[in-house]
Amino acid sequence: MNALDAVSAGLAAVFLAMSPSFAAEQPTPLARAAFADAVAVGSITNDRVREASGLAPSRRRADLLWVLNDSGNTPDLFAVTTNGAEVGILRVEGVENEDWEDLDSFEKDGKPWLLVADCGDNPGFRDE
Repeated sequence: MNALDAVSAGLAAVFLAMSPSFAAEQPTPLARAAFADAVAVGSITNDRVREASGLAPSRRRADLLWVLNDSGNTPDLFAVTTNGAEVGILRVEGVENEDWEDLDSFEKDGKPWLLVADCGDNPGFRDE
């Protein structure tokens, strides 16, 4: 058992010790979310978006979405309208797209931000 396994086992033991009725409890069924049927509103027309992996709404324009490609592509974010028409491309300088998986948009201190998740590891090469 390595150190990480030992810590994980210890935390699990603490959790179970703090929850004596945990083992006896039956799981509560999750409520199904109410979703409407999908409606196609457009298609991404930019030929450079070959493997869209993440999508996030703009925090500046209601009709704008940001999309990125998965691993092995340029470190670019593509701006498209909500019906898929190309608006522009933003190159993220100083980074590589090792294995980009997702994208999010948020505001901090009144300023819009985009967050790229470079967390993929399909071939299992990453140590962290």
